[in-house]
Amino acid sequence: ADLAATGYVFEMVLQHEHQHNETMLQTLALADPGVYSPRRASSPGTRNGTPSDMVRIDEGPFLCAAGAGRFTYDNERPRHEVELPAFEIDRVPVTNAEFMEFVESGGYRRRLSWSEDGWAWRSAEDIERPLYWTADGRVRRFDRIEPLEPDLPVMHVSWYEADAYARWRGKRLPTELEWEKAAAWGPDADAPRLHPWGDGGPGAFPLPVDRRDCGHGQPWPRRRHRQRIPQTLMDRSTCRRQYGSAGAAPVSGTGGARRHREP
Repeated sequence: ADLAATGYVFEMVLQHEHQHNETMLQTLALADPGVYSPRRASSPGTRNGTPSDMVRIDEGPFLCAAGAGRFTYDNERPRHEVELPAFEIDRVPVTNAEFMEFVESGGYRRRLSWSEDGWAWRSAEDIERPLYWTADGRVRRFDRIEPLEPDLPVMHVSWYEADAYARWRGKRLPTELEWEKAAAWGPDADAPRLHPWGDGGPGAFPLPVDRRDCGHGQPWPRRRHRQRIPQTLMDRSTCRRQYGSAGAAPVSGTGGARRHREP
């Protein structure tokens, strides 16, 4: 097959460059102030009271993983059918303000909210708040310390911190398959959506995207982060019975890696 004609090669190179960009931004975020001073975008404003509701994802089969014809990594293939029980998931990401409630309520000192491994990591690393948050409630963004914007999605929390927050809320983190079904599937679908907003490219989604967001750029308020999840309703006992919690909260976070401390 002509890989250039199908766009396979171009997408492979683009994805490869995205990885380099993300790695460089994360490294620059750890640099001394002044090493990288990005120009700031104007603040997009607040979310205008978007509710923190949950949506039902019905039980049943769906097609997960990547299909043929596009560049994908080997651990994203092949596309196959998976059966999932019903569950609920937050419609929008958790905000700084919501996570601050966890911090201020003593969430980092309350053993009950943490898994055994998570508490051991928190204790060994003396973690008291998300990475780049300061003790006086501000946040470091590359070369400066700024006020924490309450309506922005919380960033730079480990999986352990995200898990503790979800437990504190009486919920849990979604599994990878639950997240994929919520973002890519619909009640009348016969194939996953290419993107959470549909099959159109980035131009079809009216959201300015800045690669600096992977480090400390200007993420947009969560009213702009609403996923198109077309399902409704649910018997909440399903998740309680299987997982001991009422639903899934989409808190972003990876790993429990060792990390530097902020003042």
